[in-house]
Amino acid sequence: MVSLLGMYIVMRGRHFWAVPIIAAVGVCIHTAYVFMYFNLVLCCLFYKLFLDEKCDKKKCLISSVVTIIVGSVLFIYMMFFLHASSGVTSDYVIRRTSEFLGQNVKGAETIKGYLFREGEVSGIQFVINSYKFILLLTIIMFIPFILEAYRYWKMIVSSAKSHGGGYVKYALMPLGVVTIVPMYIMHNDYGRWTYAALFYEFAIIWVLNLMNDTNVKEATRLFMDRVRSNKIYFVALIAYAAIIGAFDQNLINPVISSLEQYCWEIVEWF
Repeated sequence: MVSLLGMYIVMRGRHFWAVPIIAAVGVCIHTAYVFMYFNLVLCCLFYKLFLDEKCDKKKCLISSVVTIIVGSVLFIYMMFFLHASSGVTSDYVIRRTSEFLGQNVKGAETIKGYLFREGEVSGIQFVINSYKFILLLTIIMFIPFILEAYRYWKMIVSSAKSHGGGYVKYALMPLGVVTIVPMYIMHNDYGRWTYAALFYEFAIIWVLNLMNDTNVKEATRLFMDRVRSNKIYFVALIAYAAIIGAFDQNLINPVISSLEQYCWEIVEWF
């Protein structure tokens, strides 16, 4: 929601001063915001700065620079220099949380390790036990969606070429998703990271359509022609999305989770 508000402000081209504040709120909510959803706001600023001729370039540039600095400095401070107040220990947090919920807290080790860096679980850790199978299965199962996103962006780039330029800048926009890659390495909430990656591609396309970008509107028209010409395929694609299920926190979704377990059973059998 924080990034959506930031995208809306940038899209409107007014109140650029509020964008750094929104970025600061996002980082304060969770430091992972820098990798997962900060890219949405930065991509919109990139578009306004380099592809929107009506935008106030000076205000947009200042807002972009300040937003990046604020987000980066806050992230570094909260990750490496911010500590709990005197008397606030992991046991205190767990006890107070239990009292508030009226039940025992699950995942106490995670609280001790991630929030207080106690015990064997560190705040940032490499958990790649089954990463190779998860990565392979995720790519295979999401190929239809990846291909459709690729086709759509290819149409946008082609339209930009035919209208006289800027196609390289359009081609860079979907690549903003790479900011999420470090999260796959640092922690094992693979479902959350994958959701953020797919949401990025959807949100950027959605916002560019709301901005009435000429090249994006042309690509949307061509893409909808493709949908109308391949109705059965796209109905099947929607059904396929429903079958593979909603995102889990760690192992992407139920189907990939089951297949990943089968893969390890086969490996152990051999």
